[in-house]
Amino acid sequence: ISAMQKVKVILIGPKQCGKSILTNYLVDSSLEQPSGNYIPTRGCRIVEHEGVFNIHNKQAKVEIELWDASGDPKYENCWPAIQYGANGAILVFNPNQISHENEIEHLYSNFIKEADLGERNCLLVGIKNSPADDLSAGFRMPQLMENIICHTVSFSEEGNSKIRNEFHNFIENILRDMSERTEMEEARIINIKLD
Repeated sequence: ISAMQKVKVILIGPKQCGKSILTNYLVDSSLEQPSGNYIPTRGCRIVEHEGVFNIHNKQAKVEIELWDASGDPKYENCWPAIQYGANGAILVFNPNQISHENEIEHLYSNFIKEADLGERNCLLVGIKNSPADDLSAGFRMPQLMENIICHTVSFSEEGNSKIRNEFHNFIENILRDMSERTEMEEARIINIKLD
């Protein structure tokens, strides 16, 4: 296993869409059904998590910082500090709330685009109120985000381990992207020195 790497992932989304519940669920493998008690996040909450991931067929220990950002617009002045140094973003929304369409488009433009993260380093997670909710009626994904992988989850149902697997794959994609960027930068530096 290679040296410990660090990854910073921001979780953003409208107020009360389930960012903190998702954060807790992703880092605590013993958590089967997260608590549904709503406690608003003030500004940002940072949760650290360690794991072993596969990068180019090599095992790497990774420290993940999950920056659980408040969805309250009164904290928008904190956004530059939250997005600084981010390697990826998880955009969380409630697909049962039609108003979230415009809100996630605004957040995508102001977080993902501003931080230049790219679609590959972005994950959309729709947290349904219940497993029976019909998502075909009403909610439409903004066109700006059509190419981003989107998953829906309901914490009131069993078998949500799929979202943990998708999170693991997402982190591995970020790590591969970070590795490729480092290799490109090293090649650029070598080429400059050779010229």
